[in-house]
Amino acid sequence: MSDTNGIFNPKAEWQDRRRSEWVTLDAGRVCVVEMRASESLFVLEHASRPGAPQALAVDGQAVMLWQIVVSCYDGPGPQAKRIFGPEDIPAIQRLRAAEWRRLLDTIERVNALSDTEAQATTDFTAAGADGSSATSPSGALKISTGSPVS
Repeated sequence: MSDTNGIFNPKAEWQDRRRSEWVTLDAGRVCVVEMRASESLFVLEHASRPGAPQALAVDGQAVMLWQIVVSCYDGPGPQAKRIFGPEDIPAIQRLRAAEWRRLLDTIERVNALSDTEAQATTDFTAAGADGSSATSPSGALKISTGSPVS
């Protein structure tokens, strides 16, 4: 594999190359923008349950809510403003199920590896015991939102 990009320079001016996609909701459109590493860390921090056993340490429902908060903008590009803040979580929770699913599916798409990136990592991703991957296409851990109690 040849190195066509050169050496990473953390001091170079940052250019926003995040992917984005528009989603139409009943009340209007939002632009779902690919998350930065800092936003992914923010989501995990705010969805963590302190003191919970490791298997229950991340609240899957909170992950989805916070992903919507940090991913929805009024347009693409560096000048775009976030649509939602923490105070808007009740409004997010009032979305119809179809709108909720469209937002989450779009968040997954814009944060997923490109086909080329996914192919390059295929040989390095171990399958789960049942043959399935433990991660989603975006590289995030799959989190069950089902109840562990039946």
